[in-house]
Amino acid sequence: MVAMRMAAGQSGRSAVRGRRLSPLDVLCVGALAAQVAWGSLSVLLIPGLIGTHPVLLEVLNASAATMVGAGGFVGVGRASFAAAVVAPLLLWVPLDTIAWWAGRRYGRAVVEFAARWRPGLSDAADRAERLLSRFGPGLLLVAPWLPIPDQITFAGLGEAGMPLWRFVLGDAIGVLLRASALVALGAALGDRAVAVTTAMSRYALVIVGVALLVALATASARRLRRRRRTAPEPAGPEPAGPEPAGPEPADPEPADPECVGSGAGGSGAA
Repeated sequence: MVAMRMAAGQSGRSAVRGRRLSPLDVLCVGALAAQVAWGSLSVLLIPGLIGTHPVLLEVLNASAATMVGAGGFVGVGRASFAAAVVAPLLLWVPLDTIAWWAGRRYGRAVVEFAARWRPGLSDAADRAERLLSRFGPGLLLVAPWLPIPDQITFAGLGEAGMPLWRFVLGDAIGVLLRASALVALGAALGDRAVAVTTAMSRYALVIVGVALLVALATASARRLRRRRRTAPEPAGPEPAGPEPAGPEPADPEPADPECVGSGAGGSGAA
């Protein structure tokens, strides 16, 4: 989802740098949006293909589970180790290059915009910058294993000015190292990995249905939390104003001197 929000930020603000959208901006934004859309849709292919065509699935969705499943087929002699290791390159290197291009073209602004929805991305970008200053281009070799979103790391490398050829070469080596480890793990599991992947294919419709329900429930919960955070607090009752002042007491009438004198004389006579 990060890439889609990056894309929305570009089109909504006429590119991060304040320019009018150029054809290259449209191409970059469209590639980011297509990447996210395919990442969401390709998950639905895992249950149906992982137990029958795992190497093909690596080209379509090179997740860790997919590579372990392909390794299981390698362990029982139903797939080639070289094909299972190379297949993820066809997916990940182009996708990773899109993130590099976005970082090269727009810089840190794409991360800051995406951080409006996921505040943790800004901290992840700071960690990626520290690691980049420490390891330099070698960060590409371990990027798939870091607790940092890959897109943040690759965008940071693009912002830092890494040449395209160096990025593609380093990213390819990093993907090969990760794929080799996961495929080897699947090969070591052998029949057990194949049994799990076959069961997943057998119950593909059930798994896809449950995954869709979980995704919908998660999206609904996030939307509800977002609404609660942005909803204005209800205004309390207005404080009562000061009580209206009553009528002022009338001033006492001055005493009549004649009445006072007559009263005094009467009491003396008594």
